Amino acid sequence: MRSILIIAAAALLAAAAIGQTPQAPAQPCADTDYDCQIKLYAKAVKDKPKDIENHYNLALAYQLKGQFKDAVASYDTYLSPKLTGQANLADAYNNRAIANSKLGKNEASLADYNKSIELNPAIARFFTNRGNLHVDMKKIDEAIADYTKAISLDQAYVAAYEGRGLAHGTKRDFDKAIADLSKAIELKPDDHVIYYNRGVYFSQKEDYQMAKVDYTKYIDSNPADKIMLADCYLNRAITNYVLNDDTGALADLTKAIEANPKLVNAYVARGRIYRSQNRIPQAEADEKKVTELQGRP
Repeated sequence: MRSILIIAAAALLAAAAIGQTPQAPAQPCADTDYDCQIKLYAKAVKDKPKDIENHYNLALAYQLKGQFKDAVASYDTYLSPKLTGQANLADAYNNRAIANSKLGKNEASLADYNKSIELNPAIARFFTNRGNLHVDMKKIDEAIADYTKAISLDQAYVAAYEGRGLAHGTKRDFDKAIADLSKAIELKPDDHVIYYNRGVYFSQKEDYQMAKVDYTKYIDSNPADKIMLADCYLNRAITNYVLNDDTGALADLTKAIEANPKLVNAYVARGRIYRSQNRIPQAEADEKKVTELQGRP
């Protein structure tokens, strides 16, 4: 078997799930018009500061807009011990945990996830979200335990299988990783990112035929994420090369470069194949591009 040119593996965790969407504003805003929602809820907080749910809705609107520092401040008010009657208490801790994680405050995030689980230990997404954080904190065994608990609570929860699959992959337990991702695909066959991640682990197991099937499934879905698409073309190119399909490998490497013209490894790999075919001008052009991208004189 021919050696792999470059290991190019990328796996993505599902995003943490936010709980409870904002209640309908006093005036209509589009579902994704977060600026409108922030304006209306900020006014509602100013007009009725003791109406505690206004603080929760404002925090959620900030969070959905990506203004995580403002979101945390509003959740702090909502969760203040001076205030009572919070209807979304466990969700608020879960959501503040997500926001704190986005701000790089992992310990504060973990404390909030622990509180959300203490308040409502029957919610699978709380455990899955904490599992994602444990992965970020390099606590893989703890992450697997959280994903497993989430699955015990909801055996159809795709994000838990996906998260646990990626965690097993981090531990290089590729059989378990593939089994979990296969279950996620069974439950949600239109989530093509899962195929890509499973393809990575088939590649790691040197099951290149199966890897190629999964990479092709992702590529054929016409994904909007061009960076990830380029990585997938690169991975399939490596697979084609190992399977003695240099023509397919070159075609995929060219597609990878079209999707991401700064993908150094694609130029490196294509240059090596060109040299093996004695196509020296093309090889030198790719090697020159590698030098330019790496900033070397």
